[in-house]
Amino acid sequence: MKSVRQNFFVWGFSILVLVLVSLPYVFAARSAGSDYVFGGFLLNPLDGNSYLAKMTQGWDGGWQFHLTYSSESGEGVYLFLFYIFLGHVARIMSWSLVFTFHFFRILGAGLLLVSLYRFCKVVFAEDRTRMLAFSLSALGSGVGWLAILFGGFTSDFWVVEAYPFLSAYATPHFAIGLALQLWLLTLIIPNEKNWKFGVQIAMAALLLAIIDPFGVPVVLVVWGGVTLWKILQKEAYISEVFRLAYITLGGGLVLLYDFWVINTHPALSGWNAQNVTPSPQIWDLLISLGVALIFALPGALLAWRSREHTFKMLLSWAGLCLVLLYVPFNLQRRFLSGFFVPIACLAALGVEHLAQANLSRYRRLAVLVIVLAVPTNLIVLATSFFGAATLDLAVYLTQGEVSAFEWIDTNTPAEALVLAGPESGLFLPAYTHARVLYGHPFETLNAVAQEAAVTNFFSTDQSQEQAAGFLSENDVDFIFVGPRELSMGDVSWLADWPPVYQAGGVSIYAVGD
Repeated sequence: MKSVRQNFFVWGFSILVLVLVSLPYVFAARSAGSDYVFGGFLLNPLDGNSYLAKMTQGWDGGWQFHLTYSSESGEGVYLFLFYIFLGHVARIMSWSLVFTFHFFRILGAGLLLVSLYRFCKVVFAEDRTRMLAFSLSALGSGVGWLAILFGGFTSDFWVVEAYPFLSAYATPHFAIGLALQLWLLTLIIPNEKNWKFGVQIAMAALLLAIIDPFGVPVVLVVWGGVTLWKILQKEAYISEVFRLAYITLGGGLVLLYDFWVINTHPALSGWNAQNVTPSPQIWDLLISLGVALIFALPGALLAWRSREHTFKMLLSWAGLCLVLLYVPFNLQRRFLSGFFVPIACLAALGVEHLAQANLSRYRRLAVLVIVLAVPTNLIVLATSFFGAATLDLAVYLTQGEVSAFEWIDTNTPAEALVLAGPESGLFLPAYTHARVLYGHPFETLNAVAQEAAVTNFFSTDQSQEQAAGFLSENDVDFIFVGPRELSMGDVSWLADWPPVYQAGGVSIYAVGD
């Protein structure tokens, strides 16, 4: 009977999470009406549209990634294969790219919840501790909701890779990647000579490296810490060594290729120089881990005194990744991948320790930690509903823009270079095969200078001679002028140029022949 109640809770809770990460998107799609089209993204549309741009390359039949947000794309490389694969799936299934994105996001959210519960089941023998750890990990976050009252905006609102809920809400690659990461962290090798099981580990690491590359170093760091602890304790560690070898074999080759191609490719090396993701400030991180961190402190003390290997895994994950977050490195924030999970699990241990076998006290503390850890994610959801209800143009496109994108996709040469404002430049590679002069702060080479140049073009009154010089210098093929460009300034001087397309509030001008 007890097992039935637990299964009912796990399934019911998982369905609740899946509903919460789905409803805002359904509402946004239904709110578009006849004049607008939902762009598909409620959290970080900047990166979301860049994922669609990569899927577009798969839709077109290719397997190599090109920089479409830049005038200099260079030779194709085998990066972002997961999203290129989704583009192939969309074409084969005749699905839209946005639908395909969210289909795999929800699929990934389900896999993530399964892996998260399995992780908690392996770590905790006590049922109530396992349930609390699972609930807090899946639905919890920091106390950024308190920081908002004082004008703050902390990482628990936007660093999606750190939190299972935000990973499931935002992208398929973070959701599926974290599911694989948790699966690899809960592997128990029954026989280190079982090469078939080793192949499974290597294949899982390979998939993780393709889908979410930084999950592999996190897994290696965690198991490396557990292995070191066993060596220092003079315990058997051969199974951990084999586990590390299999994961390195599976994921390491992909990471080596990624590192090599990014640092040797002329265009991608410039992109990589701009791709800086620093860790949050210490005060920000403390707020973003919130009440879970407070309860995790006594939990960490209990785990340190225990000889349970799974508890050492939690300490290794939380401790070593915390150190690596502040090692000088352009992508240091990526070590936050799934970071809230060990904090939440240690918090569940802390609640157990503070309750001292007093059931009433345990329930009060468990309710307290959940109640204080949920509001930030509820605010994220509420903000999404508000953005959809107000038809925020960061979230929606006009029907006129979509029709113009379709015209570009059908009537212009492959990889035509289009000059558009910064906002339209974000959407164009996601909906067409065109490239843009500027559209993304990382994926546009010389992004700061290019954004300034594009903004100046549309916001400054200039002569045709000045405009022609700029267009010739940048080898522009078409100029896109829609409602976003018109809001930047007076572009009436373009009226002397005959448009090749004009409808729905959008004009497109051909440059030269």
